Amino acid sequence: MPRVRTSRRNQSNDARTSDQQEEKEKVKKAYKRKPHKKSDGSWDTSDLYKSGKSPFHIEWIKFFNPVEGRDQVMFLYSDKKTKKIVKHRILR
Repeated sequence: MPRVRTSRRNQSNDARTSDQQEEKEKVKKAYKRKPHKKSDGSWDTSDLYKSGKSPFHIEWIKFFNPVEGRDQVMFLYSDKKTKKIVKHRILR
């Protein structure tokens, strides 16, 4: 009798491990690839920096702020369709 009980436990453990393996495979598929060298010697970073996702066109202006007495950088975010400035950010 104890053998039957352990086999049932093993069956449930096997089911659990297969579920865990499926979850691990899903995580592996969703994982971003690391940068690697291409055959021509350049680095493939396409997975890290996907372009075209942002709805903004970003420009930056470096200027001297006399009040603070230092250079600052202003980022201008303009809409890609209308080309109007939507927001700005000042890097301090």
